[in-house]
Amino acid sequence: MKAFISVSGQLSTQVGKQLKDWLAAVLQHVEPWIAVDDINKGAQWPTQLAESLTESDCGILVLSADNLTSPWLMYEAGVIAARTNMERVVGLLIDVAPSVVAPPLGLYQLTQFERADILKLIHRMNNWTNNPRASETVERAFDALWPDFETRVQSCKATCGVTSEMPSRDPHSLLVEILELTRDVYRRTCSSAADNRIRVLQNEIRGSTPAAGILDGLLANPSTAVESVSIQMRQAGPAEFRPSGATGTRQSSVTTLQLNPPPAGVMPARDTLGT
Repeated sequence: MKAFISVSGQLSTQVGKQLKDWLAAVLQHVEPWIAVDDINKGAQWPTQLAESLTESDCGILVLSADNLTSPWLMYEAGVIAARTNMERVVGLLIDVAPSVVAPPLGLYQLTQFERADILKLIHRMNNWTNNPRASETVERAFDALWPDFETRVQSCKATCGVTSEMPSRDPHSLLVEILELTRDVYRRTCSSAADNRIRVLQNEIRGSTPAAGILDGLLANPSTAVESVSIQMRQAGPAEFRPSGATGTRQSSVTTLQLNPPPAGVMPARDTLGT
């Protein structure tokens, strides 16, 4: 498995180089890659960087107070997340609290530079490989090599003049982020629930009817949340389709349908209300 180490800035780069050597020793079946060491001088670095990104199976972003808005980190994280998934992009925090990391970097998994948290990351990375080692073997290697790695990172911080004081975010920006995330979760939840309910109703309608066609049209345009879907069907006569919801309504140009009576011996779909 190839692990892409993404760095930006002096402290991040120094810690990233130490991380590469330590990671290769703890997880010997993992191949760490970092641009500052693995792109030869004189090489076409944009090409080699792009190749490494597309070949990587996970990514570790070394985050420090001076690179939380780095376009390079965001770009590299996005490429790896698109190729694998967001769970395989991890931010390693060097003297930075998780609450300080704003989106989009704050949306990835964040690991603090603490023994217990990094051990969890190592176990996760081991499980991502095609041939994971026994947990006890990984933990023994971790225990043996952690003290030296911790000392080297502390030395990097001293060399770069990092103080123990952590940066903080404006409380207003934190509230705005919470509100945006809450709204996004609500929209996704409502839309998903309504779409699932529409599929259930499609199955209950049975057959190719105009009502089923309208429901297909709604599913093809899931940009607006729907809180409830109501269909009343009778053995003969009109059938009404009415989507509604306080946060948005999916409208159709057809609201009343004329359905033919069901064939003899076939029970009509029962009145259904879904929320």
